[in-house]
Amino acid sequence: RTRAGACDHPGLAAGYRFDDGTATDCSSGSAHGTLNGAVTPVAGLKNAAMRLSGGSISAPGTGRLDVRGQLALSAWFKTASRAGYPRIAGKSWPTCGAPWNVFNFEISQDTGRFAFRVVTENGTEGYVEGGPGIADDQWHHALGSFDGSTVRLHIDGIEVASRGLNGRLYSAPDRPFEIGARTACGDSFFNGLIDEVIVYDRALTSFDLCNSYLAFCYSANASAGLTCDRSCVGD
Repeated sequence: RTRAGACDHPGLAAGYRFDDGTATDCSSGSAHGTLNGAVTPVAGLKNAAMRLSGGSISAPGTGRLDVRGQLALSAWFKTASRAGYPRIAGKSWPTCGAPWNVFNFEISQDTGRFAFRVVTENGTEGYVEGGPGIADDQWHHALGSFDGSTVRLHIDGIEVASRGLNGRLYSAPDRPFEIGARTACGDSFFNGLIDEVIVYDRALTSFDLCNSYLAFCYSANASAGLTCDRSCVGD
């Protein structure tokens, strides 16, 4: 059962809380996901999370998930592997080739750091990567945001990378929104836990992100062992 108030965020395109062990979209857009292969509900940060072991979750990329203007993508994850550029969530390019993704969260196989990328309607890519290595078998939160002029990446509430990029997002309604893999190429499989995947059709400010990150972090189950970094507050 979805928590009350779970999806009342302004600009919400889709929300996958996994609370009931399914990939139900808790927004009014009803872009419900399908579990494919080795995907298992397990104890999560509040209720359930998904353990992915070579499987994936896919949802129709039409409607609200055909995000064309601004974008924010948020997720909690836990993994000890960076092999194969594992994807947390995103949309693939219509073909298996460059620039590979319309928008994407992944862990760099080379550095172990987190990366966020978006592609504009003219095919220009904005890629940012930053923060410490995060394939450390601990829970982390990532948020990528694009406001039409700047791509930003926050890890555990702190902005770690940004770059300028002007334009609107590339439209790919025929491509599914995927969690845990890039099935267009049959790669980028994520091995670990994913929880609370949220897509917005607007950018989030640093203030919005800090409040959201800390509110959720402090309300998570004690058994999850989260350490809530208050650095984004500035106190």
